[in-house]
Amino acid sequence: MTRTASLLLLALTGCIFGSSALDGDGDGSPASLDCDDNDASVFPRAAETCDGVDNDCDGAVDDVIEDAPVWYTDADGDGFGTPIGSTSSCLQPAGTVTNDADCDDANPALHPSAVEACNEVDDDCDGAVDDDLPTTWYLDADGDGYGLDVQPGPSTCTAPDGYVARGGDCDDARADVHPMATEVDCGFDATDYNCDGSVGYADTDGDGIAACGGDCDDADARRSPALPERCDDADLDEDCDGSADDLDSGGALDPIPWAADTDGDGFGGSTRIEACDAAVGRLPVDGDVDCNDLDPLVSPAATEACDPLRTDEDCDGYADEADPDGAAGLG
Repeated sequence: MTRTASLLLLALTGCIFGSSALDGDGDGSPASLDCDDNDASVFPRAAETCDGVDNDCDGAVDDVIEDAPVWYTDADGDGFGTPIGSTSSCLQPAGTVTNDADCDDANPALHPSAVEACNEVDDDCDGAVDDDLPTTWYLDADGDGYGLDVQPGPSTCTAPDGYVARGGDCDDARADVHPMATEVDCGFDATDYNCDGSVGYADTDGDGIAACGGDCDDADARRSPALPERCDDADLDEDCDGSADDLDSGGALDPIPWAADTDGDGFGGSTRIEACDAAVGRLPVDGDVDCNDLDPLVSPAATEACDPLRTDEDCDGYADEADPDGAAGLG
């Protein structure tokens, strides 16, 4: 090899190794232009990504990203944003969410997860007002207050004309046939008046009262007009009078005694009320007895006072000056 050829080969080798030394990460950008020559994903004109690094060497981190998440303003804080006023950034700005499904971003009660209510407002943002409501109306052709289950009407807030809220009618052409009708014949009429599936005399539960004879549940022997009402946790209407745990049909088994609070002063008098449950005007029998349950100013909690009628206001057995504890107004 001549001296000239050797020098030329040496020069070319130096250029090759010199160029390689100027691009340490091999990303095609010389170290003089590369802001991180140890990372092949970082160089001028590289695609910026949401990674906390200045990928394109423009001096800004995570800027101008085509695929950055889009955030939508959630002004009412209900978890759903409005399509108006979106922004794109790697980090979530305060007061934003990832969806734009809210139909009213000024009202936190209106959003896609809300339950539709009868209020003439699109609560669930589905584009319809007062729809998908639980009330189903039934066509009542015979006007007996019951409609056929096979003819349900629309679910709306108010009943359309000719519709009722109760189904269960087995003959919507006869007003005397419906679930609460009385079977008028227990042996010869083939009509199932009360829609219980039985015609004529039938005592399915064997309690001695037939369905056509007034048994409100001929599949349950615990219920019949011949049984007394019972105070129980099952809330059964044992005597078939339409009310559970009541005393309207001549008393109940195992009733609870309550002290009547006729004057509403919070103390019961000597009158006792037997009932299954507490109610207004009933107090537990606890030993505090109102000595005048017709006067709300007289009770064990009242203050004794001097009065012309010599009233025992505090129910301690003494009136006015005869009270050893004294009375208000005594000199």
